[in-house]
Amino acid sequence: MSSDSSRIGGARGLALLNAYWAPLSFQDAALMAIAVPAVLVRLAPGRYTSVLAALASAVALVAMLVPPVAGAVSDRLRRTGGMRRTLVLAGACLDALCLLAMAGVHTAAALSVLLLLATAGECISIAAYQAMIPEIVPRGAWGSASGVRGAATLAGTVAGLAVAGLTDPATTFATAAVVVLAGASTVLGVPEGAWSEPEHAHVGDRRDFVIVFASRSAIMFGMTLLMTFVLYFFRDVLKVDNPSAGTGLVAGCALVGAIASSVWLGALSDRVIRKGLVAAAGVPMALAAFGFALVPQQHWILAFALAFGLGYGGFIAADWALAIDSVPKMRDVARDLGIWGIASSLPAIVAPAFGGWLLARYGGTLEGYRALFTAAAASFALGSLIVLGVGARPLSPWLGAALRLISVSAMTPYVHMAYRIRGWGRLPFARGATLAIANHQHDLDTMAVVLRLTLAGPWRHPVFAAASRRMFEPGFMAVRTPWLEAMLRRVDCSALFGLLGMLPIENQLFARPLASLALCVRRRRGNIALADVFREGVLARLGSGARRLRDLERPELFHTARANATLSALREPYRSEAVAHMRAQTEADLVRMEDVLRRGGTLFLTPEGRHSTDGRMSRLRGTLRRLAPLADVRLVAISYDPLLGRRLSLLYRVTLPADRNDLEASLKAARPVTVSQLLADWLAERRDAFVPEDAVNAVQERLHTLPAMVFVDPALRAHPARVTRAALATMLRLGILRGEQGHLQLAARRHPKFPDVEDIVAFQARFFRETLEGAARLGSYSTVTAGSETVTSA
Repeated sequence: MSSDSSRIGGARGLALLNAYWAPLSFQDAALMAIAVPAVLVRLAPGRYTSVLAALASAVALVAMLVPPVAGAVSDRLRRTGGMRRTLVLAGACLDALCLLAMAGVHTAAALSVLLLLATAGECISIAAYQAMIPEIVPRGAWGSASGVRGAATLAGTVAGLAVAGLTDPATTFATAAVVVLAGASTVLGVPEGAWSEPEHAHVGDRRDFVIVFASRSAIMFGMTLLMTFVLYFFRDVLKVDNPSAGTGLVAGCALVGAIASSVWLGALSDRVIRKGLVAAAGVPMALAAFGFALVPQQHWILAFALAFGLGYGGFIAADWALAIDSVPKMRDVARDLGIWGIASSLPAIVAPAFGGWLLARYGGTLEGYRALFTAAAASFALGSLIVLGVGARPLSPWLGAALRLISVSAMTPYVHMAYRIRGWGRLPFARGATLAIANHQHDLDTMAVVLRLTLAGPWRHPVFAAASRRMFEPGFMAVRTPWLEAMLRRVDCSALFGLLGMLPIENQLFARPLASLALCVRRRRGNIALADVFREGVLARLGSGARRLRDLERPELFHTARANATLSALREPYRSEAVAHMRAQTEADLVRMEDVLRRGGTLFLTPEGRHSTDGRMSRLRGTLRRLAPLADVRLVAISYDPLLGRRLSLLYRVTLPADRNDLEASLKAARPVTVSQLLADWLAERRDAFVPEDAVNAVQERLHTLPAMVFVDPALRAHPARVTRAALATMLRLGILRGEQGHLQLAARRHPKFPDVEDIVAFQARFFRETLEGAARLGSYSTVTAGSETVTSA
């Protein structure tokens, strides 16, 4: 995307940016509606209808295949520092040369070859040119820009039809060549600026892109039926002396009114729902086409053409802005708009063949044209209905539901064999927008709890979970599954995680893996030299074999590149760009989470951002303050019992906050109390050896003094002595305690399941004391007792 300094606005700037659309539309209207059909009457007498149908389909095929490829080349050129105008001018030159050559052809075959080459040049030019609007114009003015584009397109169409209707085909071809070259030169005055990486839309938005594509396909099918055969309607049915002039007159009536309405409706689409404008625009188009079928008389057709123009002006103004809105990723805007252009070119392949077959079936009579116009009216109506589906997308796709079923079926047995998971309480089955917030101690938190919440239903949509953006970068699964590292180093699982309900959020604001910093730069600047991006200290860690950003994906550097580095390790301007990108990306991530809640979804959030390494709960980030007003807030209070049993034990409670105005204290106080916490609280300051009975007594003493509102592991409450002795046995097995002549003493303080925690005993002691602090802050509030809660697992 262009930098802010290159953004343009105002009537003059928008006019300059959209000026080239007029010559492009001049060519399209003049050639395929009048000049090419007229010259085929001379070059292919007796079979001009079939030749035109075949040629129109071939032209449409070129227009369908070239733009996505040329658009992808344009995107890549832009991301590597080039300018789109290079392709705009190159395509225009090829187009103009072929148009000039067409003025002197004497055979249908030569005309066809040159027309196809000219179309290819035009498509290359358009593919790069059409991406300049969303890059250079601020998003809030896309509708206005689209309206100006529509006016330029319509003005070019009127001029093209006028010239083609009043002159011979050779003059039309030559005029089009001159106009195209003149129009293409205007892009030299458009400031493109430096490229900066945008973050526009998410994968889920592709559904809207498909809907807009289908709507435009239906409307363009009807347009192609009308435009391809209207000249022959004037010639063969109405018996007009100059069918080219008649075609130009009808089209002119339609398009003159559309020019004025296009600018106004384009600006209006910045303030109202665009899909409504596009849908409404299809109504007069459908009624006018149906009028052509009912009353096929020249004076009535002119009136219907005027009504058609009112609708067409609205369509061409708002439809373009709606297409840009639905582009999934702005970094690929030229490619995706090229794909979107297939919505025009694919009907142009099918419609002429269908129209030719329909007219041939009726022998080219009036009844055949009535059937043709009725089919066009039906296409316009269908397009209006389809576009109403934009924005009415489901919270999650059905494919995601199928993948979640597979994932839950595979993960549930594993999780319950590898860990001991127990839970109390549940989210309401019939619920609206729900924000489930949890404290964060371990990577198991999200996986195990979200799995259990998903199993509890409902099952159509996921329990969305905020997840670290590192999960959405290549190589994440290679780190998590080292036995598959060779296969997964470059694999990006973003789409899979998205379908499962994971939503990315940046949780490493100040330091992150080198590979992540390199990826951030490479996506904006390409595979540039490492020495230009990183400071000397980082380069020394990587060694002399690493020269470019992609080298960090090599096997020998894969793990080195996973080491954290601060943003200050980046040279300028890459550090400033990374900071700006992170801010924009985080804002887009938060907007996506807000959208989930506004549409009634359930979001699981650990507002601390990163898991605790010392037992203390980190400050709850501003994300919580932003999301909490949008939903019913539920607590998922999580504790671990790492000093008990061979399997890591996780306990959680789902409950309402005791005080919604103090979610931090409510979350702390709601966490289950375990034997690990009580033992650690006693052992944290103890240096002397002890006998098991001392530990049992200490645990029981703490149980008796706990506030009534605190929830205790029911197994510990029922059998404190037995559970305490089992915990001591676990600590001996782990080497945390050592035994000598019936006495026990602390030996080591690390736990294999908590590799980032230096002292698991101090961790559990701090955790327990914070729970008591939370209960004390809540004061007179009381919580549900264990006896009245529903145990979801044993």
